Amino acid sequence: MAVILKKITHLEVIQLHDSYALSTEPDAPKIPFADLTDEEKQKALKHFSLETHFTVCDNDEIIGYVGITLDGKLTDINIFAVMLPIHRGKKYSALALPVLIDYCRSQYPEYKQIRSLTRKDNLPAIKGLKSLSFIYKGVHVEEYDHDPKNDVEYEEYILPI
Repeated sequence: MAVILKKITHLEVIQLHDSYALSTEPDAPKIPFADLTDEEKQKALKHFSLETHFTVCDNDEIIGYVGITLDGKLTDINIFAVMLPIHRGKKYSALALPVLIDYCRSQYPEYKQIRSLTRKDNLPAIKGLKSLSFIYKGVHVEEYDHDPKNDVEYEEYILPI
């Protein structure tokens, strides 16, 4: 299995987002991009513009995507991995994240740490982060839609660089 990371455009991220929105995963996007209001689309595009995304491919097949967001304070590089539901549990994140971490270290040496959030019930992701020397920092609550019932609790992990 050879995993390749390829930098992608914001439009390609939206297309992946929409394919993932069809999933019943608890933290999957709930609304396809095309169904958002113009204001919501602008907000999403602004958010995407702060991120750098890479597809995760096994040969020519897109498995998912990984990405980074810089905090702007030269402190945290936030990394994330989203594998399409049919490709979960096949260790693609375990192969892709070390490549992404190396990219962060080489491109952003002025940053202090890499940060990753994962759902508390995502035990394979937690195990993977720990295997990459990430350290548990605590619980982080992500607010969605300004409605507490939609909030999601994540575990936060830090990797000093």
